[in-house]
Amino acid sequence: AIDMSWLVSGILGGQRGAAPVSPPEVLFARLQDVSNPEERKRTITELKAGSKEPALCGSIGAGMTVLVGVLRAERGDLEVIREVIEIITNITHVPKGREADREYAVCLSNTDLLVRDASQVDTLLALLEESDYYIRFHTTQLLTQLLSNRCHQLQDAILKSPMGVSRLMDLLADKREIVRNEALLLMLELAKGNQEVQKIVAFEGAFEKLLEIIVAEGGSEGGIIAQDCIHLINTLLRSNVSNQNYFRETNCIRLIPPLLEVTNDDMRSLRDNKFSILTLTLELVSLLVSSTTNVSTYNNQTVLTQNNIMNLIIRLALGRMSSATTRTRALYTLGDIISSHTENQAAFFNSNLMNETTRQTQPCLHRLTLVVLQSKDYAERNAALHVFKQYLADNPEGQVALASTITPAPEGGPQMGGELDPTLSIGGILVQALLGWEAMAASSAPLPNASPAESPSASQVPQVPTVPSPAGASSGGRPALPTWFAACMLSCIIHENNSVKDLLLRIPLEMPRPGVGLITLLIRAMRSLIQAQRVGADQTVKIALLRVLCVCMDQSPATVKAFLQTPSNLPFLVEVILQPQQSAHVAGLCALIIGLCFQFNEDDPASEFSKSALHGIIMHRIGVDKFMERLDQLRKTEDFTQAELGTSGRDDDAKNTIYSLRLYDYEFTLFYKDAYDKVQRLIRQPFPKAKPQHRNLIAPNTPVSAPPSTPPPSSSSSPVPSRANTPLGAMSQPTASTPLSVPGASEAVIHSYKVLIGDQDRELAFLKTKNGEMEATIHTLEERLAKAAASPPVPASPVYPSPNSFFSVPQPNQHGGGAHDQEATRAKDAQISTLQDEVRALTQRLSSQAVSDLFGGSQNDTSFNIGAEPPKTYEAELQALSHAYNELEATLVKRDEVISALRAQAQAHVHAPVALPVPSSLFPDPGPDPRLQQLQEENARLSQELNNITQQNAGNLQNMRQYHDQAVLAQSQTQTLQATLTHLQGQNATLQTQLAALQAQVAAQQAHAPAQPSSGVDVRSASPSLGTGPRMPDARDLRIQKLELQIREGEQRYTSLEKEQEEVLLLLANAEMENSNLKEKLNQLGVKM
Repeated sequence: AIDMSWLVSGILGGQRGAAPVSPPEVLFARLQDVSNPEERKRTITELKAGSKEPALCGSIGAGMTVLVGVLRAERGDLEVIREVIEIITNITHVPKGREADREYAVCLSNTDLLVRDASQVDTLLALLEESDYYIRFHTTQLLTQLLSNRCHQLQDAILKSPMGVSRLMDLLADKREIVRNEALLLMLELAKGNQEVQKIVAFEGAFEKLLEIIVAEGGSEGGIIAQDCIHLINTLLRSNVSNQNYFRETNCIRLIPPLLEVTNDDMRSLRDNKFSILTLTLELVSLLVSSTTNVSTYNNQTVLTQNNIMNLIIRLALGRMSSATTRTRALYTLGDIISSHTENQAAFFNSNLMNETTRQTQPCLHRLTLVVLQSKDYAERNAALHVFKQYLADNPEGQVALASTITPAPEGGPQMGGELDPTLSIGGILVQALLGWEAMAASSAPLPNASPAESPSASQVPQVPTVPSPAGASSGGRPALPTWFAACMLSCIIHENNSVKDLLLRIPLEMPRPGVGLITLLIRAMRSLIQAQRVGADQTVKIALLRVLCVCMDQSPATVKAFLQTPSNLPFLVEVILQPQQSAHVAGLCALIIGLCFQFNEDDPASEFSKSALHGIIMHRIGVDKFMERLDQLRKTEDFTQAELGTSGRDDDAKNTIYSLRLYDYEFTLFYKDAYDKVQRLIRQPFPKAKPQHRNLIAPNTPVSAPPSTPPPSSSSSPVPSRANTPLGAMSQPTASTPLSVPGASEAVIHSYKVLIGDQDRELAFLKTKNGEMEATIHTLEERLAKAAASPPVPASPVYPSPNSFFSVPQPNQHGGGAHDQEATRAKDAQISTLQDEVRALTQRLSSQAVSDLFGGSQNDTSFNIGAEPPKTYEAELQALSHAYNELEATLVKRDEVISALRAQAQAHVHAPVALPVPSSLFPDPGPDPRLQQLQEENARLSQELNNITQQNAGNLQNMRQYHDQAVLAQSQTQTLQATLTHLQGQNATLQTQLAALQAQVAAQQAHAPAQPSSGVDVRSASPSLGTGPRMPDARDLRIQKLELQIREGEQRYTSLEKEQEEVLLLLANAEMENSNLKEKLNQLGVKM
């Protein structure tokens, strides 16, 4: 019956309504003093009415201890217990959207008063043993509300209760659905963020009970209850390695496949309930296989595949599912299942997908490639790319297999419509997509034919535009997406696999033609990059091509050699870096490619781009500061920093636009930073200076060039090299077939000449200074030789100079060549002065001469043909000046050789005194010092031992880390098992106490049972209506039977707990043994736990 006394008192009290007659303090005092049950009920009723008033919640909450005491004292009065539960619920209920009000703080304070004492929480948990519907339901609601207010405090209080979690788990077995459903919400709140609670809940059989509820609710066709059950399972598995292993070991994975089965109707149209269950189940599978800390992830992947779960997910991911979100979620899950798992990767490679409509099969990997390149949903493309990456993770055989599918492109190149040919192989589709932007470009031009076999010259390279197009240009846009994703997939195929890189150098991308060299992916990608820079394509196209080139050249000297064999490649990268308005991404990646060429280039002095030449280009042509600045600018971009922080992971809600494209991923940032550090160290190290090469006077940035048909002036001593053989001048040669009209080019040409002449003036001044220093050095050496020759012989032991003197003090020429060298130096000084005068005159002439005299046009004409031939007189002056400059360089080289010979002779003079004009008998040859040789041999031996010890220490450190990780994991498992054992022991003690109490009650009931009547009167015959059957059991007999039944149940539960305790003890012993073994290994390595 419902108590309506508060309504009656409200009606009789007029305006008082439901407010209590007395203040809460008075009511609590009366509740403690009064022993009359009716009076206590009226007092509790008034408190219940007052708990609905927000102003009185704080005063009523102050008596929380009294209310909990009523729950303990009135355990047999269910009506009073209901009233008190409702009072506590009212004063701890936090209204939504009113977090800033005083009422919110009061409710939280009342919650703190309740949960801070574990005994009070234990009193609430004890109420769950009552079978009354109202008490169980509203106590469950109250606990859920308290968890929402103070989750961590209540979790700790429940853990302190020996039977706390067990009582909560019993609610899931309640036959009343409303109680069971409320218990699901309670367990969801309880299991959040506390692994200890999650482990105890799992060991209490939560997985089995939840899966039984899912099956009872209809499985994948179930409603919100099935969703809550899967959600609770996911909460128990998330970041909990112990529960993941327990889920697999209890064979719960076999119940997952029915939740992933879909019909053809579901593939066409997915209902909301089905969609939610599929999404939650896919998340469940991902939790089992995506953990990076679980050493049993490989076993989870194996069991999932054995239960046919991978095939079901393949159908959801690559089939004709109408829901793009479901396809995306299934693709991410599929990638996690096959990641670094050899058997699953092979099974996926051999899997075929059947089209339900056409009944034709298609390889899953082929279908995946088309999804990455052609899907209209950007998030789905990212997810499919994730599957492709995970398929190739730790799978070098798969990389080689996919690389071998790259075949020559079909005649005609990419289709103009941008559609990919699905009949091609996977490699053919990737190449077609990588180069497909060319057909979609708004303005296209014939690609340069830059293979080394066709022409060694750089005249076919198009001129680089001075202002690059911004991101998102019309020539890029959406068509850049296939190029971008194809580049990412090719990078995965090539990544850290030298066998693939060598294979790509042998696979032609075009059909062989007579007189044309092999066109490989490297050459074709570089051509496409030059074309993209020339037409101003979208920057994503350039970045995609550059990333492929970076991955190809990493740790591959053969690829670097093939790249440098095309003379136009390196100058193109240099000029892109030097463009002031170039994108930080494009310039940074170009700088990285040059750094990789410098790092992995095999030092071949005969090569045009030897290691020393590359060092000179970085140090002098680009400038080391400019070079490092370009690399740093890329690292500071927002795209790189986001990827570096790992924010470029899964994003199922990414927008379906080009602007949501992520330029880098976390793996590429690791590769970039590693290459950055190595290149920086190599550049900063001292490097032997390369022998100066003859350089053409025309600067690399100068777009004007002499026609190839005009030969330079001949000279027997220092021939002038052609432009084709000049590395830095290769980019300056435009083709006659592709003239470019550049506005304002006349001023650019004049400015480039001025800059060049200024550089040459500075270089000539430097050479003059160097000659002066050499002359002073020669004079000093001559004086020292003269003094040595004039001094009388002194019989004394030879004095050996310090090693530094060989490098700091120049030595004289013992043959008296100093005077001759002085005259030659003076002559060269005069020649340098004359050459400087000519350069200054040429500068003045260039400044004053009209542009029309240079190019044969009007001065007001701002456009001209780059390939036009300059006037013959001007060309002759340039050639003569270049010839004179080359002769001067040759003379300086000879001077350097003379100085080197002088130094060598001076060193020989110190070590061999017989060369001086004094008696040789005074300075005997000491010969090689045996002590020095012994020290050198000892130093070499110690260096070898140091290298061996370093390698051994590195191996020991790696083993130590592995053992340490295993030891930490074993300790964690040991702590978990110990906590479980303590919990079971507490339950065991409680059950023993209950069993003893029940046995005592049974003995008391049997002792007080009345004896049978001693008269001969048959009780059954006292009334005819009773008949002659057996005596009906009375209430006392039923009580005894109930107690006996409880005793049997307690004994069974005690037996099961003993078995569980034995199992836990066995697991604990195994864990301790494993921990001891790990400690032994760590002690062997010299590490203490």
